[in-house]
Amino acid sequence: MINNKFSYVHTQLRFLFKFSLISIGVFTLSRIILMILYAERISGLSDTYPIILGGFRIDVSLTSQVIGIPVLLLLFTSITKTKGIIVHYFIRYWCWFFFNIFILMEAATPSFIAEYDLRPNRLFFEYLETPAEVFGMLLKGYWGQLIVVVLLLAATLYYSARWLKQRPSIQSQFSIKAGVSLIVLILCLVITSRSGFQHRPINPSFVAFSNDSLVNNLPLNSSYSLMFSIYQLGNEASASKLYGSISNEEMISIIKNQMSPEVTFIDESIPTLADLLLLPNISSRAGLTN
Repeated sequence: MINNKFSYVHTQLRFLFKFSLISIGVFTLSRIILMILYAERISGLSDTYPIILGGFRIDVSLTSQVIGIPVLLLLFTSITKTKGIIVHYFIRYWCWFFFNIFILMEAATPSFIAEYDLRPNRLFFEYLETPAEVFGMLLKGYWGQLIVVVLLLAATLYYSARWLKQRPSIQSQFSIKAGVSLIVLILCLVITSRSGFQHRPINPSFVAFSNDSLVNNLPLNSSYSLMFSIYQLGNEASASKLYGSISNEEMISIIKNQMSPEVTFIDESIPTLADLLLLPNISSRAGLTN
């Protein structure tokens, strides 16, 4: 029998657990389909086992990260006197949003792999800067897949919208027991998000085992692949930050000083444009002087 004070938290956790299971199921089904499509590049069971096991680790890591914020909010409601109505709806919309992103990314994966031989990565969102070109390419070469993606996403949006209509039947109550349980759960989510106790959290290199880049991408799910690419962009140091600043005038002066004093610059609008044929050694080698 569930304690009345724990009922609200139990109801929300049950929803988050179902969301996680369904999401992992979607990732696994998509991965199996891709393994069938590219079976000729998989070396039997020696490749199948690490793809399935590594994929499960990646899927659990991603879903643990996604439900982390809702669980933190549940902890807040359990140790305060809030009713939890806003948190209830936030959890539904949060999971609805991410679940549809998961579906979109997995549905778009076969076409992306056919074009780039990799799961969606930074190219996926960089090309969104030119939507007209991308849409034109899809219509020209992948119109069949585009129709499937649109229909699948529309169906998912429609059926998952039922989550948003679920009204809270139980209000949150202050509960030390629920608070302690949620703290333990948060610690577990930290471990599963990192996929273990190793020094570094899990990343694509943890599940890479083949010389074939596509095979190394199969253990990932496409949402994780895209999010990791975005994360990597944030960690990339700008090349300009590796060097000091310098004015254009000073830069041009340095370049000119490194050139021969006999060089004649012929266009002020292009400061470093020089007529090298006016140099004696260049002209003689070109056969222009006696």
